[in-house]
Amino acid sequence: MKNPKMIRAVLGITVLTVSFLFTACQKDQQSTPVTSEQNGNGPAMKTTKRSFADLLAAQQTFSGVQWFAPGTNIFGWGAAIGAFNGHEITENNKVSTIFAIADYSGNWSSVLKAATGIDLGTTVTGTVTEKTFNDGTAEITAEFHAKNSLMWAAELDDIDFSGYCTTGLSVPSDSVTFGYTLSHLIANSSLQPAVCSVDFKVTYLESAPGQPFFNLSDPNQCDPALAWTYESFHATVTGTGILHPASGLVTSDTEVHCNMQQISMNLLDCKSCQEGSATSDGFPAEKIIFSK
Repeated sequence: MKNPKMIRAVLGITVLTVSFLFTACQKDQQSTPVTSEQNGNGPAMKTTKRSFADLLAAQQTFSGVQWFAPGTNIFGWGAAIGAFNGHEITENNKVSTIFAIADYSGNWSSVLKAATGIDLGTTVTGTVTEKTFNDGTAEITAEFHAKNSLMWAAELDDIDFSGYCTTGLSVPSDSVTFGYTLSHLIANSSLQPAVCSVDFKVTYLESAPGQPFFNLSDPNQCDPALAWTYESFHATVTGTGILHPASGLVTSDTEVHCNMQQISMNLLDCKSCQEGSATSDGFPAEKIIFSK
């Protein structure tokens, strides 16, 4: 990927449909003052609640290249397989880093249902808060809480990134290690989707309060006009699905449980992000655990 800080935390899919499966839209309220806090931009003048429904709707569009058709773009993560069935995985096991995606916005479920009739029962709730600072800037903290969402994982080295800035990306079916991609499920509805719960939190800066929401993956695109403004990410995923022989961990398709965590440092001021260090990408915690 072009942005070194995002090599562990980017890419993804959403869908080109507005048939959302979420509950937060029905609970949105007008912006409401909450408290006053402080950070490195000076004292916060106020903190307000913003519309989660507006943020979720913004995930339906994207700037630049569509990475994985048939959807728009959301975040995914590169992660090492930390353990399988209680046994720690080390480099000697020769298990490759995998790329995992979990549908925190609920949109893949919508397109899957529209295309195949499969209903995962996905729900998404969340919150958005905005801090306004005395230097005129603002900080947005967005939280997504998804249940019964689609996820998949594939060998990172097998994904063709050559079209990252031009034509999009492709995932060969024989490189999928866990679950099935949205396009594979649409092509063969008899496959068993991997289903998960996702708690995803992201904090980013804006030049001023009240700015329109955007697809959260947009600043990782190749357009230099899309500024890098993220401070931190925190994702926790728990799911169940089929682990495939491509993982190097099983000899036949096996149903397993999956746990994944991605926790970043402050990506705008990462003193530990030294080139060549274990935390050079800003993500000291990035493991995925499988168990039967």
